[in-house]
Amino acid sequence: MFIGDARKQLFSMLASLGKGTAITDSSGGRDCLHMELPTPEVFNRFLGNGSDFLAFDQSGIDDWVVTIKQWLDHGLQKVYFFLHQHDGSDTPLIADYTTQAFNKYLRSNLSRVKFMTKDSQ
Repeated sequence: MFIGDARKQLFSMLASLGKGTAITDSSGGRDCLHMELPTPEVFNRFLGNGSDFLAFDQSGIDDWVVTIKQWLDHGLQKVYFFLHQHDGSDTPLIADYTTQAFNKYLRSNLSRVKFMTKDSQ
């Protein structure tokens, strides 16, 4: 059996069972992503690099916004987008960027990250 046939059978079986999959996106493995949705929902685990690579992570988010928009236009009903950074202190920065991008391009209504300042403590 060819890998492509096994993959097709797997996603067909998942669709018939109404089960989805998680898409894990990491900068070192973007060529390994499956982009199949056996249900009208997507769960994406986005692994970013943070710190000095914030612009690279933002570019990845921009790419996902385009893909998710296409899926929404073709019947996608729910989006679960989980952000994971190597250094958790970087998560609010990419989370705020993601929220802004989703609100602007996907017409979401997500609350922005509220950053603490010295004045707000």
